[in-house]
Amino acid sequence: METRPHVSWELMNRIVDGIQNPVTKVDVLKETVTTAVFDANAGIGMVASHLGMETAIEKANKYGLSMVAVRNSTHYGIAGYWATMATKVGMIGMTGTNARPSIAPTFGVENIADTNVEFIAAVAIKSKLETQLISKKTKPRA
Repeated sequence: METRPHVSWELMNRIVDGIQNPVTKVDVLKETVTTAVFDANAGIGMVASHLGMETAIEKANKYGLSMVAVRNSTHYGIAGYWATMATKVGMIGMTGTNARPSIAPTFGVENIADTNVEFIAAVAIKSKLETQLISKKTKPRA
């Protein structure tokens, strides 16, 4: 797992520009015993993601499976971190995010690709000595 410090200059710029809330207030929009939908109110994605994974783990621990969605948040840091929260308690963790098209192809001028990330983490062996990580990153749009 990535352990180096991770600073997002985009995050800082969005706060300075007033686009993003520096204090994250997470609202529960919908909730069942195994699911939840949170609204992060343009807050910091890492705060909302932590709450989302804690909630998903708590629900899965009680009912065997869960899914939590967070919307209206911002950059959520190192994707694998959130998935590995689940492996630390013996579960399979999945996380994903989407983003606006913000990358132009080589020699291109129009942004048509995004930095969507999908991440799966699972304990590879029963003794939990090793966690296997699977990551899918940037994909072009049709």
